[in-house]
Amino acid sequence: MNPLAKGLAAFRTYVASPDPQAALSNTIAMIVLSNQPFYPLYLSFVLGWQALPALMTWITVPLFAAVPWVARRDQIAAATLLITAGIANTTICALAFGTGTLVELFHIPCAVLALILLGPRRRLGGMAALAGTALLAGLLTRMVPLGGLAGISIDQIASLARINMLSATGLTLAILWLARGLRRAA
Repeated sequence: MNPLAKGLAAFRTYVASPDPQAALSNTIAMIVLSNQPFYPLYLSFVLGWQALPALMTWITVPLFAAVPWVARRDQIAAATLLITAGIANTTICALAFGTGTLVELFHIPCAVLALILLGPRRRLGGMAALAGTALLAGLLTRMVPLGGLAGISIDQIASLARINMLSATGLTLAILWLARGLRRAA
């Protein structure tokens, strides 16, 4: 077996889980993780060197990468880690580029994940914790200028807003599409 095939097999083994909810957490975490390296790259096409603050989002890479490992021990902890990493990533982006870029729309897939992955008994507490964390993050991001710490222009803000609307919608739809099998598995 060639090294690429071995690496791919190891990756599939790492992400796989017999628990459908853990498998969903793992898959979503890997989707986000696989997009992390490209985020600064596509922002650089819009912002040039002002995209450098996007590199701060890489702080959350280990959190997304750890979701399958945590899921092997506790599915609820893995779901919580995934949601928390998403909120942290969204907050970092909002601080870097401002709330005018609509990056806070990425809280929507986090909320959808909480509804899907947290069982009925944990859902209320999980949603309350998510809402509190998102509210705190939202308040924190309101302290930065409209263009964020990067100081981007109104035109750049509008461009990023379009990208973020499409991306947050796409991620939410991907989550819903992947979750459709959970009812069949239940």
